[in-house]
Amino acid sequence: MTACSDAKKAILPTSISDLEAASTKQGARVADLKKAKADKPVIDDAVAELLRRKEVLTGALEDAIRVAQAAGDEELEAALQGKIDAMMPKPSSKAKQKHSRSGHAPAAPATGEVKMTELQLLRQRLEKVEQLKAEGMHAFAYSYDRTHLMSELQAEFEALSSGEEDEVTQVAVCGRIMARRIFGQLAFFTLQDSSGTVQLYLEKKRLGVDFGTFLSLTDAGDIVGARGSVKRTDKGELSVCANETTMLTKALRPLPDKWSGFTDVNKRYRQRYLDLVSNPSVRSTFAARGAPQRISEEL
Repeated sequence: MTACSDAKKAILPTSISDLEAASTKQGARVADLKKAKADKPVIDDAVAELLRRKEVLTGALEDAIRVAQAAGDEELEAALQGKIDAMMPKPSSKAKQKHSRSGHAPAAPATGEVKMTELQLLRQRLEKVEQLKAEGMHAFAYSYDRTHLMSELQAEFEALSSGEEDEVTQVAVCGRIMARRIFGQLAFFTLQDSSGTVQLYLEKKRLGVDFGTFLSLTDAGDIVGARGSVKRTDKGELSVCANETTMLTKALRPLPDKWSGFTDVNKRYRQRYLDLVSNPSVRSTFAARGAPQRISEEL
């Protein structure tokens, strides 16, 4: 058994504490900049960094919740969920009073205060495309030789016991990053392809200098490839412990908000591609509808 899950357990409490402190410190900095009426670009950069730190903290708390669920610790699970709920943006008291008088539902908080605008995100990701080029990597690769679909990997290694790693077999998978959870020198990505999902385990000890580069240049929505051994964590999560990572497609726009999901009916019809990415049940429905046509074409 490798040190994958053991190291994770050891750093989890300290990591959350450190991430909370870093997020609080950055929040205070944003408040100071606004109070001092600093230039808007400076404030925007500080807000973007605050959001990045909150995203990392949220990922750490979500992973800790899963650990608590596996241990049956409902009290800890509730406490961790409370921390996540406390970070959710709330409308100001003035906005509540204004909308209570008008009878309308409260509007969403100002974009610049709680999240980066779509234009800012686009610029940020375009900068990462240039950074990838500067590092000699392709932001939009032509091909990738995978050995398994996610469902095939799950089926082949179904017998792998919790905590066990198959260090002999090397696999290659590729998929879209649906979630990122970073714990210092460890990171866990959820990869999704057309058949299902699998966890990507990233460790600085295995990847060396490429570890930091890969984390800094990737975002949720990117399509990446990874090669490495297969391990089932102590929680029973099948993971690919990556020795090599490859950027395949850099997503220039973010995925739908993970809190509210992609539920607006009109948007789901207009942006069917996002609906297919966000809702596995919709992909299954489309696959089932297309099956008769594929069979008739084969005949």
